[in-house]
Amino acid sequence: MNNTFSDTQYTFVRTKANVETQNITTIIGFQPNKYFLSAGLRYIGFGDAVAQDGRYFLPMEGISQIAEQADFKGNTAMVYGLKIGYKC
Repeated sequence: MNNTFSDTQYTFVRTKANVETQNITTIIGFQPNKYFLSAGLRYIGFGDAVAQDGRYFLPMEGISQIAEQADFKGNTAMVYGLKIGYKC
């Protein structure tokens, strides 16, 4: 975890990485006076997945291969957020 703080502008930066699940998270904030601004970014690596059709869900040998409809490889997502506010 990587943390950076500044007393003059109330700025913070946090970075967190998880190698096992391929997640990286970064948060940046800025707070001059009563206003504040923070932003975050997260990269998620889901990995591989196989989609199956629900019509072939039977507990019989060999049915699982028939139910497979799609094979997804290297699934990833990027999530971001922005927060702007005023403290009274």
